[in-house]
Amino acid sequence: LIASEGIERMYWYGWDVPTGTLWANGHSLPAANAFRQVHNWLIGRSVTNCVSKSHLWSCDLGSPGYRGRVVWDDKYQERSSYDASGFIAYRSARGEEGSVDPKTHVLQVGNSPLLLEAHSFATSRPNGEVHQRPLAQ
Repeated sequence: LIASEGIERMYWYGWDVPTGTLWANGHSLPAANAFRQVHNWLIGRSVTNCVSKSHLWSCDLGSPGYRGRVVWDDKYQERSSYDASGFIAYRSARGEEGSVDPKTHVLQVGNSPLLLEAHSFATSRPNGEVHQRPLAQ
């Protein structure tokens, strides 16, 4: 949501609280890994059309030759069905990848964001940049 408002930088402060931290004992926690994953989804892409339908949120991501959408449920430990029509693959903030069922197009979405993609999975370059491979015709 912050990116959709044109804000380019965000700072995470939480080292004096017992929850919400990104690092402990010199090691990244799952929240840090998820933050990094979502950050990588946004690099070089515009974020538009952020909308909420009840407690389900979505934001469209775009760049030349790329179309994606980030979806999440804002209720903690709740899951909702989301119609992912028009998308063929998804990634979780934990780094998991999967395909959207071509018959039902329905995904279960929880509090952790999912990236829906209209193209095949991206390949990572050694420097961490992401390159999209278009679907074979």
